[in-house]
Amino acid sequence: MRDETGLAAESVSSQTRARSGPVLASFTSCLAFGSLVLSGCTSTDESVPEAAQSAPDPARIEPGGEAGGFRGMELINPIPLPAFTLTDTSGEPFDYLAETAGSLSFLFFGFTHCPDICPVQLANLAAALGDLPYSDRRQIEVVFVSTDPERDTPEVVRDYLDRFDAEFVGLVAPIDTVNGLLVSMDLPPAIKEPVPGTDDYTVGHVAQIMAITGDGLIRLAYPGGIRQNDWRNDLPALLRLNAAVAGDTGR
Repeated sequence: MRDETGLAAESVSSQTRARSGPVLASFTSCLAFGSLVLSGCTSTDESVPEAAQSAPDPARIEPGGEAGGFRGMELINPIPLPAFTLTDTSGEPFDYLAETAGSLSFLFFGFTHCPDICPVQLANLAAALGDLPYSDRRQIEVVFVSTDPERDTPEVVRDYLDRFDAEFVGLVAPIDTVNGLLVSMDLPPAIKEPVPGTDDYTVGHVAQIMAITGDGLIRLAYPGGIRQNDWRNDLPALLRLNAAVAGDTGR
């Protein structure tokens, strides 16, 4: 990722800073290139929490851009995605690895009341996907996992995702299940935080969109601030990478 892309720094709740692990270590390396792992999504009336500080780990992640070929953050050592099954917005079980086998997929944790990072991330990705030929678009899955099941019913999530792309998959589960998944990936759990002076709350959560090839490996992370043109640059290369490692499923 080049400095001139103007990536905005993402913030993190102080309650989530202590936890670390292989995946988190890889993603926190993004700090070296001007972005953070977590988002403390806040209402438009509240200030963004203080940004976390973490030492970069250049051995686990490298910048993309013209030199690396990608503008997302490329994991030098791809990490297997843990197997998991959650419920989709139609009430059916969605086995992530089985449903995305052979396909390029993007996994994002967020919530529908997020005022900033979530809608921007989804909108930018959706716009770039819309520019792809149909034969390419059908090889890609986008999966959104809610970190706010208290408000994000299946109907709410479906309506929210349809504003971006009706093909996006929405998954819901009790927060303990979602946080268990995050912990299994060595990522911080989502944190529910009250908004001072109101009865409302916000949710601090992992802010990257993770790119996963059809062999079940997390290959890249896309922090908030990634632009549509960055996605347009990376999507064809990601599809080529996926074809090389997982084969063309012809979906």
